[in-house]
Amino acid sequence: MNSIPGRDQIALALLLVTPLLACGKSGKYSPSCQSSAALTSPWDAMNLPVDEGRVCSSTSSRVEIQFIKGTLESWRSQFESRLLALGYAKDMCTENRCLFKRDKQRVNLMALETKSWKSIVLF
Repeated sequence: MNSIPGRDQIALALLLVTPLLACGKSGKYSPSCQSSAALTSPWDAMNLPVDEGRVCSSTSSRVEIQFIKGTLESWRSQFESRLLALGYAKDMCTENRCLFKRDKQRVNLMALETKSWKSIVLF
């Protein structure tokens, strides 16, 4: 049987490298967030911290962003800071949701966490 020179070395390298590539993944996005959606108005004008996450859905009344890295508290804080910088005032809060008001405008920020991902939902 003729063998291809270096074939065994290539196979060994693939066996060693593949697990290392998988180690960098800290989680998976939810089944409903397997592809990225475009950020729509009014959210696209808010300069929200979405670069390290994935926009799962975006309409004029609701946007959901998921993150697989970082902590839920860190993401919640970044979104809260952005809303405050835009002139919204933090109003009522529960464990997972805060209401922000600016004049007659209202934005709810909801933060949820699972084992694999963190979700920020604005509505």
